[in-house]
Amino acid sequence: MNNNGLMNFIRNIVKYYLLSLRRWFDGYGVSSRKEFFFSLPGYAINLAVYLALNNARVHFIKQLPDTGSWTNRVVSATLFAIIFLLPFFPLYTLVLRRLKDGGKSWIWLYAIFIPNKGILEFIKIGIGVYLFY
Repeated sequence: MNNNGLMNFIRNIVKYYLLSLRRWFDGYGVSSRKEFFFSLPGYAINLAVYLALNNARVHFIKQLPDTGSWTNRVVSATLFAIIFLLPFFPLYTLVLRRLKDGGKSWIWLYAIFIPNKGILEFIKIGIGVYLFY
């Protein structure tokens, strides 16, 4: 990839990452595959920055004198939780839009949490709830 192609690639990553952040509350719209796949590196960079900052925060907190003041630790942890969770919601809605474009329900987003044989247990539980309640 030449320099111009690399710059276009980086420009597309930034463009689609910011587009997904702007479309935070749009859970019913349409997202192209290009929008989805070009925004993923932006979220990966966001995660890498978060992990690096979190490591620095933990190192900084260990350096603080233990004076019984736990508020600086709580505030620090809260701020970093907000920094991590805020970009999570636009990614969540982006995945929901892509699932909807593929003709799938929102429940498929949670299928990743079902273990290997969990789908059979999920069906048995569903049948049991249907029969007994």
